[in-house]
Amino acid sequence: MSDEVKIRCLEQQLAYKEQEIEFLKKCVFRQGGSRYMSIPANAKYAIIHEMTQRDNNLLNISWLHK
Repeated sequence: MSDEVKIRCLEQQLAYKEQEIEFLKKCVFRQGGSRYMSIPANAKYAIIHEMTQRDNNLLNISWLHK
């Protein structure tokens, strides 16, 4: 693999991971000290819809529904 191909692959992986982290951050909220709780299903589906409508979405919808 050439260096350019490796760089593109790593950039793609980084973009994917950044989107995963953004999604996960939106799906949990802090309650009290350091406890985290999941958001309600309807809010999660709204986030999934928002993220999948982006032009640069890389996330798989089946992964988002987990």
